[in-house]
Amino acid sequence: MEDNRKFLRYVIPAFIYFIEVISFLVLFSLFDSNVLNSFKIFLGYISKKNMLSIILTGFILSGGLGAFFCNIYHFFYSFKVLDLRKLVFDAVDKSYLKVIMNRKNLTAGEIYTGDRRISLMIDTVLWSQRRLINKKILGAEERTQTYHDHMHSLGAIIIATFFACISWLVIVSVSGCSCELAIFGHGTLWLNCGYWLFIIFWILLINGFLFAYSRLRWQLVFHRYSILLDVLKDDFGWNNKTPAEIEINSIVSA
Repeated sequence: MEDNRKFLRYVIPAFIYFIEVISFLVLFSLFDSNVLNSFKIFLGYISKKNMLSIILTGFILSGGLGAFFCNIYHFFYSFKVLDLRKLVFDAVDKSYLKVIMNRKNLTAGEIYTGDRRISLMIDTVLWSQRRLINKKILGAEERTQTYHDHMHSLGAIIIATFFACISWLVIVSVSGCSCELAIFGHGTLWLNCGYWLFIIFWILLINGFLFAYSRLRWQLVFHRYSILLDVLKDDFGWNNKTPAEIEINSIVSA
């Protein structure tokens, strides 16, 4: 399971990066001889080396590159973590949960308008407390982790796609492209227009990944919401209608 997580979060984004850069260099080289010559020189250099060692080295290095993409993604993710305020709001509103901060019981309204990081902390603590003693959470844990792995992998792929675009622009610029691009052998198109066509495609590609990422985030939030709220409801009934309690003043002040 740990190997699968590393593969999804680190290896796949790095492979996507290389595939995108190489694919678009090949496509661009069809319209510009300088890029094509640079690409041939690179392929010639590769062919002179031991292919097995190159593949193994690239595979090992791809984990490090993927970790670089993943760390940048987590930097941006820290500004907009999963929004689980609706879960905590409903749990408090239905009296399944009591949230205490600085010796004061927070109302459902205060939870909903508060910092989403606090709700994420509350959700994480409740999930961790019950993961080994509640069959519903224990049964849902693997699927929840899968959601997390795929979401973070897709986030790292978005970052990798952005860097692939930058790398492609640098390589094409350094290779000394000609001033114009032939289109289907008839007429020409100025290079800046060719650049923009490729950049627009990169933007569409990134937006497609962003759409998939937002859908996956929504699915994960709904999954955690439905499981944990049901667990808190069961606890409320089993404990003679006594709500679960969590105190967060020490967390907030940390």
